[in-house]
Amino acid sequence: MKNLFFRYNLLWILLLAIVFLPTALVRLKHAPHHRHNPLLKILDVELTGVTDTITPPPFDLAHIRSHEVQKYLEDKWTKNLPMRNWLVKLNNQIFYSWLKKSYSINGQLVVGKSNQLFELAYIKDHCDFENALARKKSDLPAWADKVKKMSDYFHAQGKTFLYVMTPSKAEYMPEAIPNRFHCKATDTNVLINYMEKLLTDRKVPVVNTANLMQPATQYYKTPMFPEGGTHWNYLGASVGANAIINAINQNSVTPLPPLRFQYHLTNAPEGTDTDLFSLLNLLKPTLTYRVPKVEYLLQTPAHRAMTATIIGGSFCGQLIDAFLKNRTFSEVDFYRYFKLEHSHFINATEPPLIKPVNPNEMASLDAILNADVVILEENSAVIGSNHGDLLFNTLDKLVFSKKSHGPVA
Repeated sequence: MKNLFFRYNLLWILLLAIVFLPTALVRLKHAPHHRHNPLLKILDVELTGVTDTITPPPFDLAHIRSHEVQKYLEDKWTKNLPMRNWLVKLNNQIFYSWLKKSYSINGQLVVGKSNQLFELAYIKDHCDFENALARKKSDLPAWADKVKKMSDYFHAQGKTFLYVMTPSKAEYMPEAIPNRFHCKATDTNVLINYMEKLLTDRKVPVVNTANLMQPATQYYKTPMFPEGGTHWNYLGASVGANAIINAINQNSVTPLPPLRFQYHLTNAPEGTDTDLFSLLNLLKPTLTYRVPKVEYLLQTPAHRAMTATIIGGSFCGQLIDAFLKNRTFSEVDFYRYFKLEHSHFINATEPPLIKPVNPNEMASLDAILNADVVILEENSAVIGSNHGDLLFNTLDKLVFSKKSHGPVA
């Protein structure tokens, strides 16, 4: 009986500690004279990555019934528990170190062989290649016809239009995909080569940077993707940027100087080279994998002021940075997935001017219609993308259907 009494009292003590200790630590956290407490420094760690911010709902019966008030209070409570972030990181560390797994970003982050990190969507696209190939092959001729219509329009206006395919990490290093995906894909370049042929047959200028990554790996003796990132590194992006410049020079009367750069390998990755690793939220992260550090040899542009507009996804970030640092263009506009936002860059040191994009308004197309060079980028994993189709539909509705095809003033 005594042991039973002791056991239940111990459970009550543990329960009270679980309930009241976090509250006490929250109060201690905000007390001015305790902010440098060693215990709080251990427990009060920050989580990295994108987190949802919930706006306080009205405190009334309707919002209580809809559980919006409860969700807000729960979010507020959990984010102020000093132990929560520490326990999340501890849990992540155990799964990553011992089981080579991660449940970060809702299970979309995959730990591959040799600790290579992937996004699940790229693996699924790669490993479902046979089904995707049959499905996409039937759709790609129609998409190539749409790209042809866009290319012809800009060519008629005296502009340079390029269609650019960027690489996928899963396609670049399929040997690092975990065995549990039973990935049987071998030659996934069939699809992007097919798209390249469709456009070449239609005389559309196309740049297949995905096919440049393996030759670049052999030439530079280092991978074009970082261990802890989903995007190409700056060396891979610079190779792609030079291919784009070369294609512009073949289709424009105004030549652009190629990027001149040098690189060295470092064990201190940063920026986009760590975009997936930072989402692991480990208790003891060790960023020691090797990445190339690119240094551009700046030169005075030997051309008149040329502007470029790029419509595409996240792989365009390093391309734009390389163009700005090398002053390839006088101005660069970027439509992120076309409709999400429009960023206007004038140089590499100042932040861009960001504007909203309304696909129903002609004014939103100004930077596209007035640019000297227009680039449509699609990743090799999403050829026939939503943003590409939306761009075509918008141009078709607001521009192609008009009798006058003059540039917007």
